[in-house]
Amino acid sequence: MLSRTALSVDEKLMPLYSDIKELEGIKKLYQYNASVWDRWAKHIKKGGKVVGTLSNSPMEIFRAADVFTVIYKRREDLNRKIIEGKYEMYKYIYHFGVGECVCRYIAGGAGSPILGACPGYDWVVTDFAPKDPEWIKLLKDVGSEWDFDFIEIEAGLPRKEREEAIYQKLLFLKEKLERLTGKEITEEKLLRSIELTNEVTRIFAKIDELVKAEPHPLKSFDIYNLKVICTDYIGGITEELLGVMYLLERELRERVERGEGYEGKKILLAGGFRSEFLSAIENNGGIVTAAWPFQRFTAHMEEIKVKGDALTTLAKWYATHPGLGTAEEDAELFRKLVEHYDVDAVIYHRQDPFGHACTYNSYEAIREAVDVPFLTIEASESYPEKPIAEFLRSL
Repeated sequence: MLSRTALSVDEKLMPLYSDIKELEGIKKLYQYNASVWDRWAKHIKKGGKVVGTLSNSPMEIFRAADVFTVIYKRREDLNRKIIEGKYEMYKYIYHFGVGECVCRYIAGGAGSPILGACPGYDWVVTDFAPKDPEWIKLLKDVGSEWDFDFIEIEAGLPRKEREEAIYQKLLFLKEKLERLTGKEITEEKLLRSIELTNEVTRIFAKIDELVKAEPHPLKSFDIYNLKVICTDYIGGITEELLGVMYLLERELRERVERGEGYEGKKILLAGGFRSEFLSAIENNGGIVTAAWPFQRFTAHMEEIKVKGDALTTLAKWYATHPGLGTAEEDAELFRKLVEHYDVDAVIYHRQDPFGHACTYNSYEAIREAVDVPFLTIEASESYPEKPIAEFLRSL
């Protein structure tokens, strides 16, 4: 069921979106996203289990287990802490764009756990990327009411050791999911789930080629959001959502062939950001055609090549993701992204090392590897709102 509130967006932000009246694929994308609470509630009513995830959790194994996955609502939980009067959490509003990030506008019309929408999670799982200890502490605090498992691996492991560490985490997830659901996760189910990821990767390769065309067929918010929504961000990848992607690809191709779209320099936006960043980029003649490192389906992401059993295959694939290897490996992935999109400039939010620490730890190597105009903005714990003022002044 598609939500009637799917397109209720802050009027001040509407200019940042493409014309959704002209693109049925974009409209259906946001409608699908806004229907998350309906699908969540129906899944629970049928006796299904719900797993909260982060943006790079190993979704293939959750799909194979037939659980409902939704990004762990750390934004809502942080807001709950603030409402309770724990104001020491306030700095995270600025570090993570809490309450102002783009997610607010694509999910806000769907309801809110605080307002009594869906009840929560049977289990919450993080992802493999090493994180700052304070971030782990924060998640443990705001998520204390949930069954929470942290599956981060050690930073900077050699490739083979990374694969083995991830394999062991996947084995743990498989066994716990089987206990949670009472159903076996067969090799056949895992392979079907892997093929769905591959199909999404293939359609995004086509969409990515169209997005970087000039004039650009989409604006910054839509380019970013379609990646976010299709990164298993809310509700997981389904055949329905995949169908929307094929529709959008056809519409974008027609736009490019007709020469319709939006003018602007191609910008790669790295690290966390707030809506003000996108507004300023658009107002200064840019369009964010790529982002790093939180979107799985980027142009340089290869398909999952099945070799051996499914868990070994997944471990090899996830071991190539940003933030799991050395800073030099991250820099090479970043360089390939810049090269593929032929971006005109990079805007890099070098956050304090909360969350995925690679945006902070790999900065020097990335800066060295990239040969395009490069704007750096950086927060500090004593002045966490600095990125906004700094960014607008520097742009």
